Amino acid sequence: MINEAYKAMLGGKSVIRELSEYATARGAEIGYENVFDYSLGNPSVPCPQDYTDAVLHSYWGTDYEANYARLSALADAVLSDVLCYDGAAAGTSYFAISNGRTEASENVWGSALPYLVPVDSSTDLSADNYEVTLTLSAPQVQQLLSSGLGIAADSAAPERWFGETTLTASGYAASLSVCGQTVSGTALRRALGLRSACFNIRYQDGSFLITTKGYGHGVGLSQWGAKALAEQGWTYEAILTHYFPGTQLCR
Repeated sequence: MINEAYKAMLGGKSVIRELSEYATARGAEIGYENVFDYSLGNPSVPCPQDYTDAVLHSYWGTDYEANYARLSALADAVLSDVLCYDGAAAGTSYFAISNGRTEASENVWGSALPYLVPVDSSTDLSADNYEVTLTLSAPQVQQLLSSGLGIAADSAAPERWFGETTLTASGYAASLSVCGQTVSGTALRRALGLRSACFNIRYQDGSFLITTKGYGHGVGLSQWGAKALAEQGWTYEAILTHYFPGTQLCR
């Protein structure tokens, strides 16, 4: 689940993406845990843009004014900060939970950026819903492969639909054979609606059991990891430097 700082700032105030990263890290650092929801990775929770002012009123009830004021102050404190690389604004990204290590940007979006490289995020191993198993029937998977990838799976042999998986250096699926075709891990994740590209697929009694680790694309800042590091005493500057190596805050 996305924490309350993301809900308020991206939903109620439409603050830029970079600011949400600063505020998440700094908010945990200075003790705003009472207005955070730390159940990261809950797929039933709407995305940040769904949190309008009306939704926040409903969610917070009588605590709305106090929570909103505190989060507004948190946002204002870093409003003039920009995360930069080599003198230009960095294209930062974030997600909920890694598999224990973040992913390189080129393995997800095809373009390498020097500050979107794999880093340790092993605190994510203790995250709520870090590992989740999804069960899909063979007909469900057959339909998803057809609609999402244009692959026609042979219903007579579902146990042979998926081959060995090649992994990236961070342990996410780089590619695998799907019904004889090579498919990227990110493409299969989208097609099957998986929580992450770190997955294991087993066929058993007419169904596929797909176990994922982490939640999100894995590139950039881990929300759970930022929270955990802040609770260990890291400053928000140190957290951002860890997840975006080589960047600096420009004020």
